[in-house]
Amino acid sequence: MIKKDGRIVFGGNLEKTKKLGRLLSIDKSYAIIRLLDSKEPLTMTAISKKLSIKLPILVHYLLKLDEIGLLIITIPKQPTLNKKKGTKYYRIKPFTLSVP
Repeated sequence: MIKKDGRIVFGGNLEKTKKLGRLLSIDKSYAIIRLLDSKEPLTMTAISKKLSIKLPILVHYLLKLDEIGLLIITIPKQPTLNKKKGTKYYRIKPFTLSVP
């Protein structure tokens, strides 16, 4: 469920909530979530370097985050001061975990 403020609320969809729980329980995926929970989106290379995670492992966790709807991927059509044209940038959607 998505609230008016744009946050995703986990708790209603049991499967997605379980997947989120598993991701939060793994140190590497938790670190990715924490890093991407900022205002500035990052490239896969930047994430990999900042967290010392190999790209194949990072791709695995990014796919899992995308699968449950937590990942925002942007691809600039025009280059900007700090973003390359056509490069994928990642960040996490705001979310709430509601446990009844």
